[in-house]
Order: sequence, then C-alpha cells, then structure tokens
Amino acid sequence: MTQAELARRIGIGLTPLKRFERNCATTLRNLIAVLRTLNLLDGLDRLIPSPDTPGPLALLEAERKQVKRKRAP
Repeated sequence: MTQAELARRIGIGLTPLKRFERNCATTLRNLIAVLRTLNLLDGLDRLIPSPDTPGPLALLEAERKQVKRKRAP
C-alpha cells in the first residue's frame, strides 16, 4: 500500500502521514485513525496500563453511597 493510498483510507493528508512516519508527530485522532485502518487498534490497550486504584468517577460514586451522619438538633 502506498503512502497516498494509506492517507486516503485514513482520511488525512499525505503531509501529516509523512510527518507521523518521520518523527511520530501526530494528533491522537490521527493515531487512532492510523491504527484502525491498519487493524492495530487493539494494540492501543497495551500502551495504557490498567489503573491500580479506582478512577475519579468510581471514587465520587462511592462517596455518594456513603451514609452521611447527621448532627442532632
């Protein structure tokens, strides 16, 4: 597959593709488009490790579920 054909399939210009190949400079959107086009999107999971701690939304939900003690009047 040529660079021009790959760029067309990805939906980006040839210049951004060449820049990405030369020095890995690209946007996250273009990176995902490249990986999707080359059927390598599943490999992205290996780059981002699973967090060992709960995320901020999970912490917020847990805080909401806690029973709040009320002061006596």
